[in-house]
Amino acid sequence: MNEKHTGINLTSLLIRHLNGSINDSFNLYVDNIFWDSYDGENGTEDWYVHTYTGTPGSVLRLDVTVDDPAWRELWGQLAIDSVEANTIPEPATIALPFLFYRFYLSKHGE
Repeated sequence: MNEKHTGINLTSLLIRHLNGSINDSFNLYVDNIFWDSYDGENGTEDWYVHTYTGTPGSVLRLDVTVDDPAWRELWGQLAIDSVEANTIPEPATIALPFLFYRFYLSKHGE
């Protein structure tokens, strides 16, 4: 299982991955909720960029759907070049600076 707790609320992901000559299919989950899958059968050794969306969450997991032990031991099963995330900002990170400033001004009579 390839799980990564991001600590942020993911709303969409832009993933650049290889569709190699061996089956590179995978399922994508966020907080154990299925978001989408990629059918990487009959690949051409090309890199692709896809956008995936689903119910917001913070734990990202990619599962290969066809495991090839011989290929995996030599090259790895799934090649991911980059993952870009769109997120829901934490409300506190936006509200706190303003609230602190207002508190500071009222506390010091300004």
